[in-house]
Amino acid sequence: MPVIRVDSVNLREARPGIWIRVMVDRGVGARAITMVRGKVTPGSSLPLHYHDVEEAFSLVSGEGRSEIDGQVTVLGAGDALLIPAGAKHQLTNPSDSEDLVFVSCFPSDTLVMHRV
Repeated sequence: MPVIRVDSVNLREARPGIWIRVMVDRGVGARAITMVRGKVTPGSSLPLHYHDVEEAFSLVSGEGRSEIDGQVTVLGAGDALLIPAGAKHQLTNPSDSEDLVFVSCFPSDTLVMHRV
């Protein structure tokens, strides 16, 4: 049972203001799951996108604005979402001072994101 230490995983800027660490995927031996830990800096947004599989998402800290197939929801620390496969969605950090930190899980050993 491998322990994946957050400091041992490469932190990369996926796009301006969006930082991610792929904590679990096929690279650590997963056969059917991917887990991502991410940070959205103040005023930044993940692009509108979708996945071929569903996504379980939880906000660790900060506040977020989620849009799923046009429906907008405000999220706080500890809140979770289940995003259906194929649903167009995005996440925005409306704060002007606090990072938004999240964890997402996918039932696949690889993260595939399709931009809209």
